[in-house]
Amino acid sequence: MAGLIFVVVIVVILLAVIFGSYFSRQSHSSDENTFSQAGVTVNYLEKTITIKKHTYAVSSVKGLRWKTGPDFNNAANVSIPYITVDDMAKPVHKISFITPGAAEVFIERVSLAIEKAGGPTFS
Repeated sequence: MAGLIFVVVIVVILLAVIFGSYFSRQSHSSDENTFSQAGVTVNYLEKTITIKKHTYAVSSVKGLRWKTGPDFNNAANVSIPYITVDDMAKPVHKISFITPGAAEVFIERVSLAIEKAGGPTFS
């Protein structure tokens, strides 16, 4: 009986992590100082963009694009935004999304945030 309870608890925790990650990537937050979504934060005051653990000046962002299509086993469509920066060690940052179309909206928001922080305009 204790083993069954342990398994149920583990499954519930895994589901919470999966759904929490999904919803945190889809939702964004924004105020007068920052924009944040999917592990990307643009700080308007500091004129920086942080992508996961890498921080750059917004002026170092060289490109924004997205790809929507089937995942690796063609089971469902996924959206993948890409942020290109002038970093020879890691020039392209891939941010994963689950739902098709989410990457396009994310790129539009990031583009506006970068421009608001004094970075380049991507239109």
